[in-house]
Amino acid sequence: GHGLFAETAQALGDELFAEYLPGCVVKAKESLELDDGVAYDSEDDDDDANAGDDSDDGSDDDDRNGGINYSVFSGVVEEKAAACRAVASYALYCPVSFLPYLPKFTETMSAMTDHMHDAVRAQAHAALARIAQCALRASPHSSGTDPDSSPAFATVDASLNATHRSLTEDDDRDAVAAAMEAAAAVIQSVGERDGLDFKRIGVSTLVDSSGTCSGIARLHAGQHIENLSSLCLSILQGKAACQEDVHDEIDFGGDEDEEFAESETAAVVLEACAELLPKLVAVAGQRAAPAFEPHFNELAKRIAGDVPEPARSVAYATIVEIIKAIGEVPFVAAVAPVILRGCIFELRNAKTAGLRRNCVYCAGVIFEMFASSVDDAGKTELAEVLCLVLAKDETNAWREKDPGTRDNAAGAVSRTLRASGSALARDEQIGPSLVASLLCAIPLTSDFEECVSVYGGAVALLAMEGEVNGVGERRVGQFVHAFARIAEAEADRAAREPKQHQNGAEPGDATGPSLETLREIATAVRRARNADPGAVDTAIAALSDAQRNALTALLAAA
Repeated sequence: GHGLFAETAQALGDELFAEYLPGCVVKAKESLELDDGVAYDSEDDDDDANAGDDSDDGSDDDDRNGGINYSVFSGVVEEKAAACRAVASYALYCPVSFLPYLPKFTETMSAMTDHMHDAVRAQAHAALARIAQCALRASPHSSGTDPDSSPAFATVDASLNATHRSLTEDDDRDAVAAAMEAAAAVIQSVGERDGLDFKRIGVSTLVDSSGTCSGIARLHAGQHIENLSSLCLSILQGKAACQEDVHDEIDFGGDEDEEFAESETAAVVLEACAELLPKLVAVAGQRAAPAFEPHFNELAKRIAGDVPEPARSVAYATIVEIIKAIGEVPFVAAVAPVILRGCIFELRNAKTAGLRRNCVYCAGVIFEMFASSVDDAGKTELAEVLCLVLAKDETNAWREKDPGTRDNAAGAVSRTLRASGSALARDEQIGPSLVASLLCAIPLTSDFEECVSVYGGAVALLAMEGEVNGVGERRVGQFVHAFARIAEAEADRAAREPKQHQNGAEPGDATGPSLETLREIATAVRRARNADPGAVDTAIAALSDAQRNALTALLAAA
């Protein structure tokens, strides 16, 4: 029942589902208040339940709700977890209609985050985060730098306090991971409400320069940033309650398959930490950057060769997000070339696509920000490995089979070419091969978040014709063909998803480039035609009918 209600709320939205919401909310409340069926009716029962445990090691301190964390997935547990998921959907998809229920469900979900079963706790953390986001959207933003006194922050506090309890007390990794992911979502919502752009390089500098960060000031006033940062450090050090039996950074002493499986299980918590920590760095402000040096050092330990690949993959993913958030600070600049060499090594040797994908993305971002710290040998080696990732074999098949890795490699090539005033793009030894690799990788097929970097980079390179090695009369046609492939891919997608295009939705969120990026491509083609009509017209004439029609339609629409 709850699942059906949640999906209906998502499909209908606030306006159409409003009349059904009160009844659905009552059903959710009834499910959440069901008796769990676990109770001790007498001291004898209590003694029986604890019989055989004469240890005096303080383990009672770790019990939740005065007892044990039960893992039996009963019908009641399933119903409560489903009710939590439904409440999350109501808060997300019916934010206006759900407002009257915010106080009650803030209290209820806070209690559910301490439920005896991990499945309920995990779903309750996610629901409480959605409730906090709903409250933030409905609350007017306070101007100035004083802590925001909006009632919405009562729910924000409840969600982040629940995460604090989970990181401190919970022994289940999945529940702890859900709590950290919830905190990351709430903190990002607070930051965006204060005007932060979390996709921007060096977003933490905005906190120090902005005079309207009242929500972030409230997070600091509640000690949320400091407390959660400290707990994230405990996670990275392997000292959290849910890691007491985990030593994923140490040789497990078993066979390789057992080690890999165990490291993947342990990586669940690290992956969630990778979501939360960069958000904390961003809202802490660049003046607080030194406080995160211990976190960075712990992550650096996790990219060593004796650490299992899943843990190394998460470490690289977290490192790059911290670097993006914190900007160019001394303690990162000092080790950036070392991390870059590690990325290059992994791209040549890693067995798992996830590790290669994270490393190639990390390499591009590091070079974009710290190119001046990389010596000539490092630049050459980086260019070689990026071209290798984007190479094809004698049958014209990709050597790198993972499309996400190829898309991230294309992003890394674009960042490399544009770093330091496009110095490598002008390099006669390195530039031509990198430009060729970039064009070969277009269009993207998997990681469309790289559209801005890859397609925007191609547009910028074409505009530099005459300055960039390999971009002349011979190459202009290849740029036009690359842009035509993008246009064809977008035309195919429009045919598959006509409703999205008719509604004018931004297509770049998950499935393609944004409308702005497509307009930039069209402008670049028109400018190239004005500068060299013969080369562009010749290139267009050589296109297939589908590509020519798609490019013509793109030029007309933009």
